[in-house]
Amino acid sequence: MTLVNFMPLDRSHPVALELLLLNLGEAAQRVAAEDVRLLVPASATDVVTALPEGSFVTADDSFGFVYANDTAAARVLVGEKPLPSAVSGTTAGVDPLVSGEAWLCGSERKVVYVGDARVESAAQTTVAELLAPQALALTMSRPFTWAIPCVPLWCPRTLAMPSPLPATRHA
Repeated sequence: MTLVNFMPLDRSHPVALELLLLNLGEAAQRVAAEDVRLLVPASATDVVTALPEGSFVTADDSFGFVYANDTAAARVLVGEKPLPSAVSGTTAGVDPLVSGEAWLCGSERKVVYVGDARVESAAQTTVAELLAPQALALTMSRPFTWAIPCVPLWCPRTLAMPSPLPATRHA
């Protein structure tokens, strides 16, 4: 069985949970057809009522980052506290853990937040592509500014002439 994690890592931008709410019908069908169990926040009562009984486990979402570890998520399945016991992916016998976003979007699409702007992009992308004006222009809800410190970013002397290395003494 595969455990699919919909616990939000960031409460202000719960990407996987938002995607689950948008695709709730499809998710309910996939849960019935696949050997998966969804890990969802206990506070997401609208999600819980729409999913088939026994296809999900609810958990406290006040510290969602913990559930990204497969050993912590596996403990929730047996009714224990989500305490990680090893680095994720290193323990034999633990069910595989997949992010809810990856389970719903597949390997081609990624949803991220840049500030408060929701940006959909290819799964393999660069920061420059995410910050491109055309990517943000479609999703910006409010203007923002970048703070750049007032320091010289280029000094011709230091780039043109390397600094001499300090002398080393050998005893």
